[in-house]
Amino acid sequence: FFFSSRRRHTRLQGDWSSDVCSSDLVTLDVKFGDLTAKNCEQLRILNYLTLPVIYSENFYDQLKSMARYSKFAYVKDVLVGAISCKEDILSDGTKQCYIMTITVLKPYRRYGIASKLLDRAIKDCMIDRNVTRMVLHVQSNNEQALEFYKKNGFIVEEHLMNYYTDLTPSDCFFLSKTLP
Repeated sequence: FFFSSRRRHTRLQGDWSSDVCSSDLVTLDVKFGDLTAKNCEQLRILNYLTLPVIYSENFYDQLKSMARYSKFAYVKDVLVGAISCKEDILSDGTKQCYIMTITVLKPYRRYGIASKLLDRAIKDCMIDRNVTRMVLHVQSNNEQALEFYKKNGFIVEEHLMNYYTDLTPSDCFFLSKTLP
């Protein structure tokens, strides 16, 4: 999950303004769509363009069978973001939703699209009242993602050393949010 640290600027009255961020001026109309076998390749491309990990064919096959908690975000019919989640059943029988990926194309970041995707996933989890919480792992150096999740009610439960085998740094934080 990545955010851009650069602010976008918008063209105002014929000149480029470096003082005004476009996200301060515009609220984008975001529409949601479901992940299907027919559009799964779009998710693969989006993830490839925006995330530091290249996911296996097995990852996308699993997503197709767990589409309930995965959503696409569209602006003017253009795919700009996605969230991919799966339901886990714990040893005590309780259910939780694991956020595997959430991403937004760089030009569309800082418009609240990731928050809207997360809210939509939470609402989807609430349809089935047996889902008690949402969880995820965040690479330890991804401060913007940590800030985003904390702002959205997630708490850091654990710092896991050597969690990732192909990323540097290899440690991460395990976060969770209890659902009402």
